[in-house]
Amino acid sequence: MALTSGEKMDLVNIFVCGSGMDSVSNYTSKNMILPLNDLVEKYGSDIKSTLGELLSIGYQGDQLYAIPSNTTMGGDYGFLIRKDYLDQAGITVDESRVYTPEEAEETLLALKEHFGEGYYGIALFGSSQGSGQFFYDFYEVDMLGGNGSTGVVLDPLSGNKTVVNLFETDEWMNYCKTIYRWAQEGLINPDATTISDDVTSQLQTGYYFASTGSQIPGSDTQMATSVGTEFVQMTMIPAFSSTVTASQGLYAISRTSENPEKVMQFLNILYQERERGNSVAALLNAGLEGVSYEVTEEVGTGKAIVSAKEGSLWNVMIPAVYGDALTSPKYAPLTSDIYDEYIAFNEKISNGRICDTFGYVFDPSEVSSEAAAVSAVVEQYLGLVGYGSVNPEEIMPEFIAALKDAGIDEVIAANQAQLDAWFAAKQ
Repeated sequence: MALTSGEKMDLVNIFVCGSGMDSVSNYTSKNMILPLNDLVEKYGSDIKSTLGELLSIGYQGDQLYAIPSNTTMGGDYGFLIRKDYLDQAGITVDESRVYTPEEAEETLLALKEHFGEGYYGIALFGSSQGSGQFFYDFYEVDMLGGNGSTGVVLDPLSGNKTVVNLFETDEWMNYCKTIYRWAQEGLINPDATTISDDVTSQLQTGYYFASTGSQIPGSDTQMATSVGTEFVQMTMIPAFSSTVTASQGLYAISRTSENPEKVMQFLNILYQERERGNSVAALLNAGLEGVSYEVTEEVGTGKAIVSAKEGSLWNVMIPAVYGDALTSPKYAPLTSDIYDEYIAFNEKISNGRICDTFGYVFDPSEVSSEAAAVSAVVEQYLGLVGYGSVNPEEIMPEFIAALKDAGIDEVIAANQAQLDAWFAAKQ
């Protein structure tokens, strides 16, 4: 809204993970952000050396529009489950293995049977926008730099290059049937789409067993710190890297910026290797020593393990999204091992878990009217089917018909043509 009104602004954060599912194309299609090719060549040497190939996720076609933070390249998808509740119910979750949705359902139902009415399996985003994101805990999907409504590639690690309408796939219908059944079984709060509390606040009530989403090293510890009880990770999709999963936070420069050169120089500072006391990335990611935190363990350069000062909320910030976040201070009870865990985690992803489509971002400008109409339809129906509020066999035909009337087939065709051209240009 600020950019639309012409408000003067320098940095624009494009936060692609979470209930909003923003994307670079949301801004390029409206001519709101600047191309950065020349600026990064002139002023971004530290950005380029720190990010390497990761910089590719900020491109649309041959133009760079956004600078990603340096963080983990993806996350394990699944659940964080309260350990105290598992222990009370006599249930063991093996954090070293991958579970199926059916096995996850058995675990949640066993907890439900033990604790009874008033308890729910999963704390979910309290909005209809977020309801479809639960799907990505069930299937490996590349959203192609968007939010899923403009086309996806299923099973992207197999070399698949076909763009499909997600909501017309068997995988989506199977997901909706599963979630509908979970809702009937009382595993999902019937008010999930209208709850205004965030997931952490819901878990703090004690009436939810688990959270869902992407987990990285330290996620369980951070959740335990926020909620006040230990969590166990149940993985359903091992970590992989696509344009979206690697894009924790992207920074673009607004067309209303009065001095883009200085903005790029500032961004470059965020990626420089600096001692913690001189690191702007450390300041933004962890706060100010003596005010936000005290150092409990020096690790080297910008790295440190710190403890929060009374009243500080910095320690609940995960993931860190400013600059070179992997070398910024981390809050206890994380330990210095976390830095090696990040490196090992990214290496595991790099060893065969990067999508062939990594770096591709769909530009919907040529079908902007259809894409906007499709987005409105998705917003209308997603909350009904994504959290199991309505039987999908009854409403999905109506949903698909509305999508086709809005022009989703044209959007998918445009996405496929761009992806084909993108692959051809790489050869």
